[in-house]
Amino acid sequence: MRNVASIPAGTVTLSALCAALVLGASLRAAVPFGSPVFYPLPEPPAAVAVADIDLDGDQDIIALTATRLRVLVNDGSGSFAVRDQAGLWAHEAHDLTVADLDRDGDADLTVAMSGIGANGFPDGTGRLGVLFNQGDGVFAPAVLYQSPGSTFSVVSADLNGDGFQDVASTGNSFRASVFLNDGTGTLTHIGDFGNGYTSTSIKAGDLDGDGDFDLAFANPGISTISVLRNAGDGTFPSFAFYQAGDNCNDVVMADTDRDGDLDLVSANYYSRDVSVLVNSGDGSFAPQVVYPAGSFPVDLTEADFDGDQWPDLAVADPEGNAVLMLLNNGNGTYGTASTVAVGGGPTHVESGDFNGDQRRDLVVLNAASRQVAVILGNAGGGTVEIEISLAIVRKTNRPRTVDLRWTGATPSTVFLIRNGTPIATTANDGQFTDVLAARGTYTYRICQQEPDVCSNQVTVRFQR
Repeated sequence: MRNVASIPAGTVTLSALCAALVLGASLRAAVPFGSPVFYPLPEPPAAVAVADIDLDGDQDIIALTATRLRVLVNDGSGSFAVRDQAGLWAHEAHDLTVADLDRDGDADLTVAMSGIGANGFPDGTGRLGVLFNQGDGVFAPAVLYQSPGSTFSVVSADLNGDGFQDVASTGNSFRASVFLNDGTGTLTHIGDFGNGYTSTSIKAGDLDGDGDFDLAFANPGISTISVLRNAGDGTFPSFAFYQAGDNCNDVVMADTDRDGDLDLVSANYYSRDVSVLVNSGDGSFAPQVVYPAGSFPVDLTEADFDGDQWPDLAVADPEGNAVLMLLNNGNGTYGTASTVAVGGGPTHVESGDFNGDQRRDLVVLNAASRQVAVILGNAGGGTVEIEISLAIVRKTNRPRTVDLRWTGATPSTVFLIRNGTPIATTANDGQFTDVLAARGTYTYRICQQEPDVCSNQVTVRFQR
């Protein structure tokens, strides 16, 4: 399941000529990808995330298995050194999310787990494990929190608007469990909200346009998506069910039609398709529109893979030994899927820019062959135009502050990314001051709509 917190929606202006060409296209060409490069996994995969964990300015890969982390450290060109960490927890891990929980400038991890009893089998209880980054991409042993039921999926976002990254999880408790952060990375469970059935794949994003993060999670057993609307304080008093495809395993949020609000997309295992549920603008959703997606789609991610600034879909199909690419037609609908060969039994897919060319690449976890596959994208294609310009206009040492200024973003709110991790939603007024707790090197981007509609990256260093 995909694990990165969704970024609030926005719109991007296209020229009339480009828009006409996109909208008039009846057939979309496949996005060119290079050949996959494989890295072995010690166990079957559980989840994958992308983040700059060692603060060197490029995107690394964290592959999760039941008992350990396999970290792929990027050299900046899209080649990776493999680093293993085992013995960080004593439970069965299922999912992870990335956020700077303790506000020290680096990316920490929260892992969703099932408790293991004395007999070595799951005991029906859940755990969240917080793994603090030591600053170099090496993680400390998990600080454990008990959560209701076996915990299958987890997401991080600022749920109560205090500037700290909180955590929400779901599993066979059938609800969303919310844990608020006190700013040091210490979590407090404040309640369980909504309803579902053996729930998976929880995501966060502003679905109703009121400036706070709402939640959605998939219910494969009853083929629905639960949508929970935030009261603004990290509680979720109201929820609704929406019909998705048969055995919907994964859900993501994306502004598929670029109207300024986040829609829902699910991968549906038994009906062999993906569902797109268009947001009405108030956090309610139109009935699903379905698109065929291979043999048994299990996981998906959204990004602009072809550089036209519309969100496309990449779907993991383990029976087909491929990732399916569904390109946006430029109006919120999707064309016929093309395939990218990625190896044996892909179960998880995520995107990033691993070689710094502003084009979207893929990372895939293959269960059958126990491999991580990295596939660099848009080989021989054009560059993706970046319309948002970001600059540092002032830096002070006491206290450590950075004044950022940007132009070119179009929605009412934008997302600030520090060292590869989303840290704040802020008004699109062109200015933000970040206060840092520790010395070190910090990189920034301003993003809208999804992580590939972003500014240039800027860097500042505090030596004291």
